[in-house]
Amino acid sequence: MQWVSSWKPDPPRWLGTDVARLATPVGSIQAGDYTGAATTLAPLSSQDPLAAVLLADLLLHQGEVQRAIDALSRHADGGKGDPRVTALLAAALARNDQADVAQTLISTALTHFPQHEGLLLAQGELAIVQGQANEARQALSKVVLAQPKQAQAWF
Repeated sequence: MQWVSSWKPDPPRWLGTDVARLATPVGSIQAGDYTGAATTLAPLSSQDPLAAVLLADLLLHQGEVQRAIDALSRHADGGKGDPRVTALLAAALARNDQADVAQTLISTALTHFPQHEGLLLAQGELAIVQGQANEARQALSKVVLAQPKQAQAWF
């Protein structure tokens, strides 16, 4: 099966207030210089979880799903690591036909970060992919209650 995706790199979604720390690659991404951003992020991504998130976001946009998974996996710590890493890793795993692995990862992460917006969005999106409307509604409703203007939660 061929997946078609309109995935677009979105640094502010993942970085929030940490955007200034990675200003150079973020600027490259926002200018459409994905090659320059990837070149800057690649050496940082093995040590810096947020650099790995930005790199994986680019890789997903380019259809390099397994490379995105590889960049994120070392930082997810089985769902106990940075929740932004885990949320994006779950999305990548789902795109790589590993929805069960993604679900386990999200479930574990939510025990450590129960109200994390990115994890709840990932849980909702994963439930949609799996045809679980009630579970999707439940997860996304939590986001809407906390952040009524969060467009991604309105499905």
